[in-house]
Amino acid sequence: MNSLAEKIASILPALEERGQVYLFAFAEREDINLWDIVLSSEWSDETWSEAIGIVIDLLWPLLSLQERMMIARVAIVPSSDPRVQEMPDSLNGVTPKDEKVIYVSLLGSDVRRAFIFKAQHAPVAHFAEPVPSPAVA
Repeated sequence: MNSLAEKIASILPALEERGQVYLFAFAEREDINLWDIVLSSEWSDETWSEAIGIVIDLLWPLLSLQERMMIARVAIVPSSDPRVQEMPDSLNGVTPKDEKVIYVSLLGSDVRRAFIFKAQHAPVAHFAEPVPSPAVA
């Protein structure tokens, strides 16, 4: 049987069919001993709630109830977030078979360990012009 991380990694191709994925990770939080699934992509920047639903719809059929209970949240991070932009540089030279310890805080939570399935820079043009928030517009 596949490990939980392998099951989560297995949905990356389906996510990439929707558009470019910049960050896809599975991170164990220090504060509550549960895991976050972290996604940043060109298409999730505009449809956060839909992106969460897509991840859950793809993943839930693959997981046991016990595995589902290990996941705290699916977090969508804007591709313009500096943490997304810095992640590829933090992992420079690391191959999938390597392990590298990096100290990181994702979304305000300290991370005990993480599986980074994909990390790449978003094109600067993708987020060069700020989008006004609906409350301001």
